[in-house]
Amino acid sequence: MESGDDISIPSTSLRKSASALLTSNGVEAFSRSSREVDDEEALKWAAIERLPTYDRLRKGLLATSRGSIREIDIEKNLGFEEKRALVERLVRIAEEDNEKFLLKLRKRIDRVGIELPTVEVRYEHLSIEAEVHVGSRALPTFFNFILDIVEGFLNVLHILPSRKQHLSILEGVSGIIKPSRMTLLLGPPSSGKTTLLLALAGKLDPKLKFSGRVTYNGHEMNEFVPQRTAAYISQHDMHTGEMTVRETFAFAARCQGVGDRYHMLEELSRREKAANIKPDPDLDVYMKAIATEGQESSVITDYVLKQSTNTRLFPKILKPMHMEEQFNYQPTEVRKEHTQMFIEEIMELVELNPLRQALVGLPGVSGLSTEQRKRLTIAVELVANPSIIFMDEPTSGLDARAAAIVMRTVRNTVDTGRTVVCTIHQPSIDVFEAFDELLLLKRGGEQIYAGPLGHHSCHLINYFESIEGVPINKDGYNPATWMLEITSSAQEAALQVDFGALYKNSELHRRNQALIQEYSIAAPNSEDLHFPTKYSQPFLTQCKACLWKQHWSYWRNPLYTAVRFLYTTVVALAMGTIFLQLGSKTKGRQDLFNAMGSMYAAVFFLGTTYSSFAQPIVAVERIVFYRERAAGMYSPLPYAFAQVLIELPYIFVQSVVYGVIVYALIGFHWTAAKLFWYLFFSFFTFLYFTYYGMMVVAMTPSQPLAAIVSSVFYSLWNLFSGFIIPRPRIPVWWRWYYRLCPVAWTLYGLLTTQFGDIKDKLESGETVEDFLRNYFDFRKDMVGVVAVVVAGFATFFAFVFIFSIKFFNFQRR
Repeated sequence: MESGDDISIPSTSLRKSASALLTSNGVEAFSRSSREVDDEEALKWAAIERLPTYDRLRKGLLATSRGSIREIDIEKNLGFEEKRALVERLVRIAEEDNEKFLLKLRKRIDRVGIELPTVEVRYEHLSIEAEVHVGSRALPTFFNFILDIVEGFLNVLHILPSRKQHLSILEGVSGIIKPSRMTLLLGPPSSGKTTLLLALAGKLDPKLKFSGRVTYNGHEMNEFVPQRTAAYISQHDMHTGEMTVRETFAFAARCQGVGDRYHMLEELSRREKAANIKPDPDLDVYMKAIATEGQESSVITDYVLKQSTNTRLFPKILKPMHMEEQFNYQPTEVRKEHTQMFIEEIMELVELNPLRQALVGLPGVSGLSTEQRKRLTIAVELVANPSIIFMDEPTSGLDARAAAIVMRTVRNTVDTGRTVVCTIHQPSIDVFEAFDELLLLKRGGEQIYAGPLGHHSCHLINYFESIEGVPINKDGYNPATWMLEITSSAQEAALQVDFGALYKNSELHRRNQALIQEYSIAAPNSEDLHFPTKYSQPFLTQCKACLWKQHWSYWRNPLYTAVRFLYTTVVALAMGTIFLQLGSKTKGRQDLFNAMGSMYAAVFFLGTTYSSFAQPIVAVERIVFYRERAAGMYSPLPYAFAQVLIELPYIFVQSVVYGVIVYALIGFHWTAAKLFWYLFFSFFTFLYFTYYGMMVVAMTPSQPLAAIVSSVFYSLWNLFSGFIIPRPRIPVWWRWYYRLCPVAWTLYGLLTTQFGDIKDKLESGETVEDFLRNYFDFRKDMVGVVAVVVAGFATFFAFVFIFSIKFFNFQRR
């Protein structure tokens, strides 16, 4: 976030232990020979340097198997065998050469003075409270539910003060999340771990009372958009079950964008040219390849695969897997091939490549297993390439191997310059010691330790063992388990100590406070980081991405789409055969009642069924939407628009199938105008029923409640449709609701367009047209108005659905 002439490229920070390799006397396995570059190679490099920037970044010098040097076009001439040979020269033995290779990459960047920004989060005197009911008043009983509604209404009118009590979640917490570190947030249940994580990520529930200050590199959260630089990974692994793993990654990349190495390479090349620095040819080709090539056969994938085969167990958990230069924000414009390449890289990173074509499925029902879904959740956020990542219980529900894979992934993100904060309920000793820093809370949200862990947790152990009465940690015993045991409420009472007070009076706390005060303001020459929007991609791109996702979600859900078509066909055949050839009969009133009954029965029963079918689908989609919106993938409007638009083609085809079958079997008059109006009213009727079901789900907290609310209105629509009691016979004080009943307008349109122009006389002597006007108050000249009203109901229900998705949030956590 600092300004200057240098471009800001995120850090690819290595662990401090790796710095010892710089002074190693061993021969680097991947270093080039110490011989002088011959004249031919120098001339070829000079020719490359004279090229325009675009061409220069796509040309390189590659050693052949015969030892000669040839100029290549990296995008066109770097084949599979050349890539494998290049990686073999750079990293011959993964265990020995990997960190040396990473240091070599870093030295090239440092040599030209490119500054790599990092993110440091500071929080001061953070206190969070909630207003809640306690005791029996908090139980979800019928009486309490009614009482909550009444009290809420009276509170809004300021007639009755709130009877909720204040519950402290966090109390005066201060500290620093250091850049390029893995920080563990630990504590017993009800210690406020998740709340603190949400506060640091800028995703705290606005209903909570918040005091204190949170800054990113000295900038408060109102000065920038946290979602564009930070990612929050929830412990709830909700994804669209009908999409494959590869498609889920692609959707995340389309919504959020990915980091782009190309701009860093462009600046690196410019500075090397200005300083007359010739880089290592193999290293130069590698960096240009990962910045410019597409997805078909990535050189970085070869490197990742070479590392992943050697990093499978816990002892290797600290081993970096790959090197990548990252931006600390999500750019809007990224070349498609760069996006595809980055997706492939992330899939390899989290070891999901073998499952790329597997459907995600539903949790515990089908598709991916628990640990695979966890890795998918993490990978979806990594696709966005954030600078700081907050993870809530990333290893919950995972076995030892799965936890090792997840934590190795987390460690790798730190080694590429990102800052990572995790909450883990009960970490194993290997997972615990993979972290650099620890923030320990006790029940009630009070801080009792904030500092480094040290080698084998030595700093943590020394701090607590210095407290009188605390038992010594036995060799080989998990420090995390020991620490939670000795700081429990029972142990605190037995020792007659207050760990919170001891920490506040400790030298460690004073050092932390001094650091917070020293770096609590932004640098003098820094500027606010400006984003035109809180989302990575423009609105239209978000809409396209959401519509693409909804397409696959519907297309691969035959229990919803195919069953609807089957049900429509069966009902159409049933209605057509029951009312066979009754549509052309107009001798008496009963003939018209029969025709109206065929219209009413099919429209109402099919419509309510479509509404009921849509509700569980939308309810599940909304859960996924809550997670993706919290991750900053897209705004509510693109999702809502996509959900509305995706129904149109399905409803249209169903309307045509139903309309043609029923129209032919019942025997309505075969004219183009009458058939068009029949299909028109059928389409918009099915559409507003479907949108109504979606709307009620969006307006209520759960699908069962939405079904109850819907059934109430179905009964009212049935009663006021005009079929049971025509409008002229409805009491005057209820006729207003007849005008609000969409089914009444549908019957108005269907009956009038089919029979409103017929001059044949009935047995009673009146014409069909006069009967419709006198008995139902249906007029032929009102067809245009009726059509607009029916289409308006569909539009209105869709609008309320979109409005509810945007402004209503029933997510509990």
